[in-house]
Amino acid sequence: MAVMASERALAVDRATVDLLYANARSGELITVGVAAALALVQWPSVGAMPAVCWLLAMLTITAARNTLRRAYLRRSNITRDLTLWRRAFAFSAGCTGLGWGAAGLILIPSAELNDAFAVVMVIAGMVSAAVPYLAPVLAAFNAYAIGAAAPVAARFFVAGDNLHLSVALLMLVYLAGIMRSAYLFGQSLRQAHELAHDEAVQGRILSATTQALEAANARLHGENERRLQLERRRRELETQTNTALAVLVDARTAKLQEALAAMTTTREQLDSALVAGRLALFDVDIETREVRLSVHWSQMLGGTAVETITTMRDLMLLTHPDDRAAIARAYRAAIKGQLGGYVVDHRVCDNQGRWLWIESRARVTARRPNGATLKMVGTNCDISERKENEARLLFQAYHDPLTGLANRSFLRDRLQEMIYRADRMHRSLAVLCLDLDHFKYINDSDGHAAGDQLLCLAAERLTQCVRQADVVARLGGDEFAILLDGPLSTEDIAAAARKILTHINEPIRFDDHEYRLSTSIGVSCYPADGGNADELMTRADIAMYSAKESGRNDFRFFTSELNTEIHEKALLMAGLASAIAHGELSLVYQPRIDCVTGDVVSVEALLRWRHSEMGDIEPARFIPLAEQTGVIVTIGEWVLHEACAQMRVWRANGTRLRHVAVNLSMRQLLQEDLVDRIAAILHTHRLEPTSLELEITESMAMQAPDTVLTTLTALHELGVRIALDDFGTGYSSLSHLKRFPIDDLKIDRAFVRGVPGDAEDAAITRAILALARSLGLTPIAEGVETERQREFLLREGCTDMQGYLYGRPVREEELRLPAP
Repeated sequence: MAVMASERALAVDRATVDLLYANARSGELITVGVAAALALVQWPSVGAMPAVCWLLAMLTITAARNTLRRAYLRRSNITRDLTLWRRAFAFSAGCTGLGWGAAGLILIPSAELNDAFAVVMVIAGMVSAAVPYLAPVLAAFNAYAIGAAAPVAARFFVAGDNLHLSVALLMLVYLAGIMRSAYLFGQSLRQAHELAHDEAVQGRILSATTQALEAANARLHGENERRLQLERRRRELETQTNTALAVLVDARTAKLQEALAAMTTTREQLDSALVAGRLALFDVDIETREVRLSVHWSQMLGGTAVETITTMRDLMLLTHPDDRAAIARAYRAAIKGQLGGYVVDHRVCDNQGRWLWIESRARVTARRPNGATLKMVGTNCDISERKENEARLLFQAYHDPLTGLANRSFLRDRLQEMIYRADRMHRSLAVLCLDLDHFKYINDSDGHAAGDQLLCLAAERLTQCVRQADVVARLGGDEFAILLDGPLSTEDIAAAARKILTHINEPIRFDDHEYRLSTSIGVSCYPADGGNADELMTRADIAMYSAKESGRNDFRFFTSELNTEIHEKALLMAGLASAIAHGELSLVYQPRIDCVTGDVVSVEALLRWRHSEMGDIEPARFIPLAEQTGVIVTIGEWVLHEACAQMRVWRANGTRLRHVAVNLSMRQLLQEDLVDRIAAILHTHRLEPTSLELEITESMAMQAPDTVLTTLTALHELGVRIALDDFGTGYSSLSHLKRFPIDDLKIDRAFVRGVPGDAEDAAITRAILALARSLGLTPIAEGVETERQREFLLREGCTDMQGYLYGRPVREEELRLPAP
């Protein structure tokens, strides 16, 4: 029995290894094709060198596997060392898996999920596809799967944030699940090989038994012949012969019963394997077109009686109409001898009217001498779950998980298709890039849950604004894009943009809050503004930023002048990042005068930038860019240090200054640790908090009023003075003004410029002064340039002024300060 078990194991191992190497070529071709496609797709993101090097590595691994397969096939059955060949195949599979794992490290430009998504999906797909191919040798599949998935999961673990950790854990759960599936599949396949081997062995035993019976019958016949010649001896030996024959028949009958029982057990095991694998068997008589189905068909289709399906026509009636042509073509090609069989995925209807996906595999098993097909046999496997997973993965790969809109990948592919169609039909199309205005402040003040809900509502409104043929996509964050299919005129595009602006601006109410969104839209048109998807998207983006800088809640068409302007801004942005290190930034100070005494009571610190190549850059040009890029936070902290250090020098010299004023940016104001930072700066320069005044604009205060109120209150409690700048030019926020801990109220130069001649400016200025007095605030007039303006302001009760009448912004050594 031990010898038989050993022979059985050896035969199963040899069949398993033969199957691995026989199917290796298809795996090599798939690997090469998918690797080339992935390298091509990721080329723009990671660059040519990483993509080419990785692809060459994958080609090298595939070539080595091809060499190993050829070497195996050239070896004779006698000289094959199965353990060596199995280990060699597992090693080559592990190398291929590591190659895919390297793709997760090399072909992903950053740890952002948008960038990693395509590569992760390809790796997951290749691991899933390897289950039926590598599962016969579990070590090979485990090496392949771990090598492919572990590096990517490790990278997401290293990223550290909750989202990446969740994705990494999901990948590990997926890895464990697919390894478990491979284990079960391999076990089922091995059992099938064992059953086939046992059936062959039992067949040989049955054949031997039959031959023995025939031999016994021959001997019996000889005995009868001799009985005719030796009648006398027959009588003497008759009893003995009959007894021996009875014993022999009993023994042979017992062996036949044992063989029959073994065959029954084998068939039961095969039946269990078919049920576990959701497989059903069929065979087709080509001449009569009769079909015989196993009972597993009934189980697969939920109870449909297999007796009612007797012909190919019956099968076709169960098949989805859209799939019948593909099956008919494969069937005809097989019976005509063009193929040895076929593999077709199609849908069949179960007894509840649902469509199940079936993988149908058939092969020709009998032909006439002239090549005509007589019979085909095959299997049908329920792959509905796999198809559902593929559809879900495909949807996830091309759609935004939050809003359900198309994502950037889908948008780019669809845009390229629309360009091809527009080129053939000689018509235009438009690309709209949209960005929700000030959306970050909603996330910062009300939380990301509210932000996500607003994004979904904005996505619904955008979808309602366009036609069915158009495409709405979310590019990430609060950025969206819309493709308008042509033919289109400029007026059509402008009307669509205005419709979007109107719908987005309608009030949104949920969770007892009312929100009013706005958006900035940039438009590029094909073929006027670009010949491919990248050019159109880039130029629409440029136009969108122009709309933002022009006041937001508007749309702009791309022009060549915008391109030049963006290039100049890019140079300025690059220079801002290193302006502090290169010593290009400096501060100037503008005095604030008490007009009653004529003394300088305080100064305002103003930032200046002298670019090494472009010379002096106006603050109005570089401050908004610094705000956009976030560099304003670093620059703002540098300004605070410089201003406080200079104030300390003035205090040490005995100069009578109340305080130095510094402008805060919105990004600084939203820093959670702003109060601690300012306290540390004051401590570093040994200044009391009252020596510093922070200026914020009215529009800043109203973008996130609750967050700003909390921060200003903490600063005021620290002792720092607060001034509200540009009052009256932004929101109508009088109801909020009394809530903020403000010390000084600055009258914007836009109103001061018109007094006393302009009646409206004079009225507004009087109202602001009256409001300041009623709230106990100190009013400060900006932009005072003439004596008439000064006299008007003095008559109205404003004594603190600053402007060119009293002095321009100058360096600290040029500033004339009151003596000690």
